[in-house]
Amino acid sequence: MMKKVAKKILEAMGFELRRVNYKFEPKKKDRFKWIRDLDIRTVLDVGAHTGEFAAEIHAILPEATIIIRLNRYERSTISSSRG
Repeated sequence: MMKKVAKKILEAMGFELRRVNYKFEPKKKDRFKWIRDLDIRTVLDVGAHTGEFAAEIHAILPEATIIIRLNRYERSTISSSRG
């Protein structure tokens, strides 16, 4: 009801009201600019599983030092595989 009233008022003033399905997405190169602007120099990846986060953050912050701490399961798997 209110939408119809608002639409009629706007139309009377010469405006057109319509829904637009638009999702803002920045360009890929600018997507993480805000993180780069923070001047982060060290990243701690605590509980790392396979290193996906470390790889992604390295692509965003190539100059940062990334310290990875594997979770317990991964440590035991690594130590047992070294036999």
